[in-house]
Amino acid sequence: MNEELIKYLGAAINEVNTMFPDNPIGIEAQSQILNQLSTSGKPLPILKKEIDAMKQATIEGRREKQEQVAPPEEEKDPNREAQTFDDIKRALSTIEALTRFADAPMYIAGGTVPYLLLGQDSGRLHDDIDTLVDLKDIHELRRIFKKTPYYKEEWDSLTHVKDGNDYGFELDVDGTPVGVYPFIDDDDTILQYTYDPYNHQCKIKRIPEKKKGNYVRTYTGTDGHTYHTMALEYIKKSKDKAGRGKDLKDSAKIDEFGYDEDLYSTIELPDNMEFQKETAERINETVSHDTVVRNSIVRFSYIAKKKYGKELTDDKISEAVDRLKDKSYDEIDDLLVKGIENIKTANEADQMTEDKIETGPPRIKTNFGYATAISISYIFIIFGIIVCIAAILFKIILKI
Repeated sequence: MNEELIKYLGAAINEVNTMFPDNPIGIEAQSQILNQLSTSGKPLPILKKEIDAMKQATIEGRREKQEQVAPPEEEKDPNREAQTFDDIKRALSTIEALTRFADAPMYIAGGTVPYLLLGQDSGRLHDDIDTLVDLKDIHELRRIFKKTPYYKEEWDSLTHVKDGNDYGFELDVDGTPVGVYPFIDDDDTILQYTYDPYNHQCKIKRIPEKKKGNYVRTYTGTDGHTYHTMALEYIKKSKDKAGRGKDLKDSAKIDEFGYDEDLYSTIELPDNMEFQKETAERINETVSHDTVVRNSIVRFSYIAKKKYGKELTDDKISEAVDRLKDKSYDEIDDLLVKGIENIKTANEADQMTEDKIETGPPRIKTNFGYATAISISYIFIIFGIIVCIAAILFKIILKI
């Protein structure tokens, strides 16, 4: 099959899917088009013209549909905007209970945040819950949620995309979708990864933010509860930029709760922040093995450094590249998971050793108060024995 034809068709389909992510050309349709073209017997220049014509017709057709009047309320997708504010709170409560003892905060994003902080009902339906997590924590969170009925393997980006990156996963918490999306805090920027389990869209945004603490924060709500959320300043900036009615209402609620106006004024959300928007299938078709290896090592190195304080040397990285260059994606991912678990185990062993040093025999030798307490205990025991013997002797003397 002509490789140039495949690349040309792939580029045209990618252009359409980028323009209309909510209505992409599916894999089955792509295969049918390719099969039709490749078996037509026509020369490549003619096929390219036909692809251009199909692309243009598809774009115009989708634009016409976008301009049509929205369908009646009862005909809308029941899975969209179906969550009440109480549903949102119940799902968050479940998530909080499951992750209470994990050192892996999940930062809530979106329009529900100001209402949670104010303790007020939003008064409208919501699509889902989006949460942001540091990439260093997503392995631990995935491990936790895999043990619950809320995790769906088919909703996990690692099930579908094979480029060495982790775009996150989505949970189904009693009917409420909860997205768990990782970000990387490095090199004076935030890289935010997201994944759509319905169309397998994988996105990466480069956010010009130097401090993680400006991007995600911890607040105390009016109810006294602690909330981990995306910074209110970022939520407000995105709401003000969108400018829809519900967005402006959410922004006003942030005004009501209060925010850092100086930080808000420094935030920039340029239109070109999103530098990747591809389906998992398209990524898998085009990604090179070297890229898979590089992305996997970057991911592993980040977790090792940020989570466990283990920074890989250049020699270790070179050794890893050599070890992985002939491995398949599944083998690479398996080794990455095992590597993380090994570092975690070693870190826990080191911590246990430190605890023993702090609380073990040296404390007995050097802590005068501890030794004195033991001596006093022995004195009281001996004194008690003497008192008991004296009482017995006293009874014997009385009988005599």
